[in-house]
Amino acid sequence: PALDHAARGERGPLHVREAALVALALTLVTLLVGWLQHHFGAAGRTAGVALAAAADTHSAIAALAALNAAGQLDAAAVRDGALLAIGVNSLTRSGVAFVAGGRAYGLRVAGTLLAALGAALAVALAATAFS
Repeated sequence: PALDHAARGERGPLHVREAALVALALTLVTLLVGWLQHHFGAAGRTAGVALAAAADTHSAIAALAALNAAGQLDAAAVRDGALLAIGVNSLTRSGVAFVAGGRAYGLRVAGTLLAALGAALAVALAATAFS
């Protein structure tokens, strides 16, 4: 049976406003990182990725992927930028966890994010070693 969310006064699974905001954020971050790279080179790109990743890892990595697809960035730079984005975002999220949930919660979140960053680094190193 089909679910009728509207009849029950609930929101359905499609959130058009939120999807549009995510699309806008991805577009703006991609434009910002591209602009920074164009005007300031690798240092600008790195700064843009770090700034974007403080709020959202996905948009920073999507910007790197767009630059790669346009032939403006090689795979090694995408890898390094993605690791930077994951690291910066992990720091931001850990800080929020400590502030919002206290020391015990912050340590659990930070430990989990550190493990995820370690796993990403291990995969990146393994991919580099086998390529």
